[in-house]
Amino acid sequence: MDPLDTTNNKALEVKTNLNSNETVNTDKRSDESQISKIDRKTKPELSSTTSGRNNIDLSSKANKSDVIQSKIQLKKENSKFYWRVTRYFLETYLVMIILFLIIMSIFWGSLYKRTRYYKNLHYLVVLDEGEITTPLVSEVFIKVFNSSQVQNVLGTFNFVNITEFTELSLKKQHTNYEELTEQIHQLNYWGGFYVPPNATLDYFQALQIANSSFNPNELIKFIFETGRDPLTIPSYVLPIIEGIEGNFVEYAQQYITLNLLETLSSTESINLVEKAPNLLSAFWFQYVDRRPNDFGPIIIAITALGLLYADVMSFHQYNFASSIHDTIIKKIKPKQYLIYHILVGQIAYFIMSLIFCLMILAFQVPLTKTFGKSGFLVTWSIVYLTMAALGIVNEHVSLQIFARYKPVIGFWVSGFMVINYTVISSSILLMNRFYRYGYATPMYNGYQLLNVVFFDTYKGFMGRHIGILIAWIVVGNLLLPLTLKNVAYHKKRIEQKAKKALTIIEEKKLKNH
Repeated sequence: MDPLDTTNNKALEVKTNLNSNETVNTDKRSDESQISKIDRKTKPELSSTTSGRNNIDLSSKANKSDVIQSKIQLKKENSKFYWRVTRYFLETYLVMIILFLIIMSIFWGSLYKRTRYYKNLHYLVVLDEGEITTPLVSEVFIKVFNSSQVQNVLGTFNFVNITEFTELSLKKQHTNYEELTEQIHQLNYWGGFYVPPNATLDYFQALQIANSSFNPNELIKFIFETGRDPLTIPSYVLPIIEGIEGNFVEYAQQYITLNLLETLSSTESINLVEKAPNLLSAFWFQYVDRRPNDFGPIIIAITALGLLYADVMSFHQYNFASSIHDTIIKKIKPKQYLIYHILVGQIAYFIMSLIFCLMILAFQVPLTKTFGKSGFLVTWSIVYLTMAALGIVNEHVSLQIFARYKPVIGFWVSGFMVINYTVISSSILLMNRFYRYGYATPMYNGYQLLNVVFFDTYKGFMGRHIGILIAWIVVGNLLLPLTLKNVAYHKKRIEQKAKKALTIIEEKKLKNH
């Protein structure tokens, strides 16, 4: 082979090798460029997925925090709500307890340590025996009733100067006994004791001759009038006097009967035991009731409890008509409404008082004892005035309560009943001075007037009682425009506050949206 050919062949091999290497390198470069392009394309996709995951994690964390905050907010709102409810109940019960204590205290307080007020009950004592050698009955009477256990403890017993009292009786052309009964009838005293002239001498003569027809228990008289106060007389006055009577009889038998028996001869003593033993148990009081309760317990249902019903009905007169009043007030002028309001109330009291009196007749309780055939009209007038006086007070207070705090209306009804009934449940003189307010209450004055109608008690104070009732009615109706204006003003203020609250709530809603 030619050497040139061999060299040429080697040169060709080298060249071919170089060319192949270049192609390989170029292929590698192209592959690398391809890979780099793929990397560039895939890198943003990877970064976007990682950022998405991060966003998902952040949003989930935000949602969890929102849930926690909403739960905390809900708990706060619930705790506020429960606290408001608890506070409402506490305030409600506090108001109830205070009102309940006030109502109970008024009635229970009138009964508290009542015995200390027995001294306010005054009695007149007329010892008309005169100047005799041994007025034993009068002496014993003075010893018993002036003792520290009786005088100014169980009552105040006023012993008259018999000379002055006789002069007073003669001026009025009365006997001493008649003057005593007149003093009691005029309500100057709750009762009176009368020892007649020659009481001891008459008793001694009856012992001497054994006079069985002589009644020693008629010597000492206790005069009173149940009609003055049908609740106080049987419950307090009579039990007090009966208690003193027992002590007096025991004392009198020792110091009167035994002393007089010692002056009798043996024959007179034997005749006394055989013919008139009743003379030995002497000196019980003779009770003279000049205005007895002939009606029985029903009179209490009419005069005392009946006025309680009148009070309740006077309240319901307004309560039942309140919805009608609210409708009419929108359709007529204020002056017209005021006239309408007053007239409707008075007509209601007029009709209800008539029904009250018809019920009295239905139970066959006579109304003619004091005023004859006019008794029905007089009773009707008294009940009407009492109901109207009670009603105007109920109306004023009810208007204010319904406008401000309705739940206490029941306490007002029961409280006003207690305020009025307490002062007629017994004499005001047997209560603390605080209860002197009762002299001005409608129920007390109506009660006193009804006692005059049914028992023919002293009429001298009728004008005062009627005047007080009329004063309640007139003043109450004159003040009614002020109460109506005040209630209307209060309602407007509440409406304005409610409108402001609504606007604030709506503004908050708009801001949230």
